[in-house]
Amino acid sequence: MQVDAVYSALNSMGFKNVEIMVAETGWPYKGDDNEVGPSIENAKAYNGNLIAHLRSMVGTPLMPGKSVDTYLFALYDEDLKPGPGSERSFGLFKTDLTMVYDVGLSTSSQVRTKFMCISLVFRAFLWFGIRISVFGWEDGF
Repeated sequence: MQVDAVYSALNSMGFKNVEIMVAETGWPYKGDDNEVGPSIENAKAYNGNLIAHLRSMVGTPLMPGKSVDTYLFALYDEDLKPGPGSERSFGLFKTDLTMVYDVGLSTSSQVRTKFMCISLVFRAFLWFGIRISVFGWEDGF
């Protein structure tokens, strides 16, 4: 895993036991016609498998039994972002706060989900993602 490679490199440079955090990972749910890979099915599989792995507490070969702090990119779409269509389509929520697809982090109440989304967006003005804990997403940072 890349996390182990970074951990090993830091360790060999004398930075022992530095905690690693994945600051941005995700998959676009749509893109332009010439882009291969963006789809709701692929995004749901990538993010869903990532969340399942983190919740399993399996960890990595160098850090077994540890869930690495991971931030999903992104909480909501960035419809004004330049570049290919996929760059605007990483969000779990659209800009109107409707859910794009359920990745398994939502609560049973859509109202509660929207409140959590608004709360996270407000509190995370520099972060455009959500932190995954082994129990679900965190309501704030």
